[in-house]
Amino acid sequence: MSRSTTVQPLVAFLRAINVGGHTVTMARLRELVGELGYADVATFIASGNLIVTTDRTPRQVEKDVASGLEKALGYAVETYVRTPVELSAIGEAEPFGTVEDGHKVQVGFLTAALKADAARAVEDLSNDYDTLRVDGREIYWHTRGGVSGSLIKPAVFARTLTVPTTMRNVNTIRRLVAKYPPG
Repeated sequence: MSRSTTVQPLVAFLRAINVGGHTVTMARLRELVGELGYADVATFIASGNLIVTTDRTPRQVEKDVASGLEKALGYAVETYVRTPVELSAIGEAEPFGTVEDGHKVQVGFLTAALKADAARAVEDLSNDYDTLRVDGREIYWHTRGGVSGSLIKPAVFARTLTVPTTMRNVNTIRRLVAKYPPG
């Protein structure tokens, strides 16, 4: 098992933990992940944001949590892990400059960076309401109003992206950084 030399909190973003008729309480989620050998398991907001303190690498935590939850729940739960340093950089990023009141920024997490042509195809979905930027393992999505007003249909986004992602509001990321700062 790959280990890093530092014990640190890692934040795991879970995709589709409570969709399609499935309901997993955050208490049950903490219990299941604790059974995988993780200590100090916490959740943040009831939307699949999980924090573990470990010396395992982020990639190992992604694999452990995804496979453990699939085994326990009977369905796939894509898992995307970031360190506090990575989250801080994501929270501080302003790929759209100053965002006007009423506009929203979502961050999509990926397990690996997209190839240049795939990143370009995602960004080409941008329109007068939505602007997409790909940066490494993150997709930043700016909407000029609520996400529900997006002109990009979910099926078109998924087909263009070709890999799973999970989205979080940038304000959630910033709140996580405040609670679990780097260093």
